[in-house]
Amino acid sequence: MENITSRLKNQNIDYVELPEKDFSKIRNLWLKKFTNGYKAPHLDRYLWHIFSFNDGLAAEGENAKNEYKKQYPCDLFIFNERFDYCLKIEKSAIPDIKMDDFIDDIYIVHANYRWTYVIPHENDSMGPYFKKF
Repeated sequence: MENITSRLKNQNIDYVELPEKDFSKIRNLWLKKFTNGYKAPHLDRYLWHIFSFNDGLAAEGENAKNEYKKQYPCDLFIFNERFDYCLKIEKSAIPDIKMDDFIDDIYIVHANYRWTYVIPHENDSMGPYFKKF
């Protein structure tokens, strides 16, 4: 988490680390909104598989990065696959997060689950992914 928080601080983005009791609610809402009846192997361990195994469900690669960069400042959550942490960012610019800084799957989601941006650990061959409703 230190790399993420350092990156946010360098961008003058304030955040709050959410308590562990909130993690399952955020994860379950993410699953409900972004899987929506689709199936993928190992979804219990890798949420991003919903996009990698369902072509066309989300923008991928440079298209995903470009769509993410177009989003307006908003409240959002950032968490990793294992839910070692979950950060809440309020009314902030969209953070610039790149996988070359991290070794984990990173999820950024609008606080109302209008969109999500996912950077998988296999970023050199898959992703990132962007899904918006």
